[in-house]
Amino acid sequence: SVLYPGTGYAATFIEQSLAIRIVYCIEIKLVSSLIVRAVVRLRNPGLDGSAQVLLLPTHEFLTVAYDPVNFELVVTGTGSQWDYQNLLELVEYNNTLDEPDSWYVRYVDFYVVDSNGLQSNVATSNVTIELVNDHSPIFDRGTLERVDVPEDTPTGSVLLTLKASDQDLGTDGALSYSLVRTNIPFSV
Repeated sequence: SVLYPGTGYAATFIEQSLAIRIVYCIEIKLVSSLIVRAVVRLRNPGLDGSAQVLLLPTHEFLTVAYDPVNFELVVTGTGSQWDYQNLLELVEYNNTLDEPDSWYVRYVDFYVVDSNGLQSNVATSNVTIELVNDHSPIFDRGTLERVDVPEDTPTGSVLLTLKASDQDLGTDGALSYSLVRTNIPFSV
């Protein structure tokens, strides 16, 4: 049997969202036999580890099992190419971390084994992670207060020190400060 290699299989998982389907159309072509097994494996789980999971609904006569140690979904049972094809198109990826690693693409490999014991080629879907700016900056107590500046304050004097943090990672967690009114002789 042949599982057409993944060219263009890709999905984007958005942080804090629901599980996403990894492929929408996968094609299996049988040479002469039925399929007895399919494996879907997250090849590179990275640091997110067990917060990531591959999901697949139960099937009428095919058995679906997930191995969280190896990040593998294994489907077993004798079925037609259509049975397996339709089921594999329902595979979903989920990540429950608040700030999942977004610096690398996850590779999810698919293959099937026919009743003669022959393994298909491997189709791969690329899953990218998109972070969202879901945390507001938190200012340290006492840093946001009114500042009265005497007229004789020397130029270059520090009038206020602001301290804040943001739990978001990457550019979503970067903080910058600026003055809203630019026609005043102050700088940040």
